[in-house]
Amino acid sequence: MKIGLAEWGFREYPLDEHFKLTHDLGVQYLEVGCGNENDIHRLPKNPDNALVAQLNEIIQKYEIDTSFGAIGGGYAIEDESLLEKIINEQKAQLESLQQIGVKIVRIFASWTPINEMNEAKWKNMIDALKELDFFASSKGMKLAIETHGTLKPSGLGSIHLHNATTDWDSLKKLLNALPSHTGILFDPGNMRAVIDRPLDDYVDLLNNHIIALHIKDWRQNPDGSWTTVAVGDTEFNWAPIFKKIKYDGVGLIEYEDVSDVVIGMQKSINYLKSIGFE
Repeated sequence: MKIGLAEWGFREYPLDEHFKLTHDLGVQYLEVGCGNENDIHRLPKNPDNALVAQLNEIIQKYEIDTSFGAIGGGYAIEDESLLEKIINEQKAQLESLQQIGVKIVRIFASWTPINEMNEAKWKNMIDALKELDFFASSKGMKLAIETHGTLKPSGLGSIHLHNATTDWDSLKKLLNALPSHTGILFDPGNMRAVIDRPLDDYVDLLNNHIIALHIKDWRQNPDGSWTTVAVGDTEFNWAPIFKKIKYDGVGLIEYEDVSDVVIGMQKSINYLKSIGFE
């Protein structure tokens, strides 16, 4: 599997610097985020032609592959007018990412804890995902639903609550309700901090759907909360998990601590190369 970098760790850097940092780390693949105009680290929705041209020149200069992109989400809500607004904004974001060569786009299906779900929220979430999937396909793009629990600050770190993308039965229900081609961005580090069954089980369940991968880890604190760390920084042996995953494209390092992001990404790169990544 090849090594790439996810966008979230670079959130305190202007977008144009992401490409140089990626190049300086000896990496070819970079996930590009798209968001609001005030997110300096992300491509704005509806960028003007000058910005698109500038970014494409930078991409060519540093020889970066921008096949991967990221937008937000969270469709398990009851407010249908708000949902329509979110969907329309994300269609604009998909069109923006298309202009710089993005083909696979991370989205979040839900931030609603599983114990707060009801039929209306399930229906709205599924309908929104289907609509956005159809729109993305019309642009030659694929959506990748990230496996990501709902985070809440707690004590020394955060706790992870199950939602539709991490709870075992709900995840099976989600896959059954969506088209067979539905893509998953598998983040096994996120899963490790929330699941109550072997991580291997989730690999088996999702293996035929995984089209993108985020790579990081979480360390559990003495008070039971979790703090995100670099892959390889805990005692967890990741090599068997990555070997079990059928997807062999690009693993995107998502090192989240902005205080030492370049150091953390380099540590992650070194670890992944030590277990066979390219």
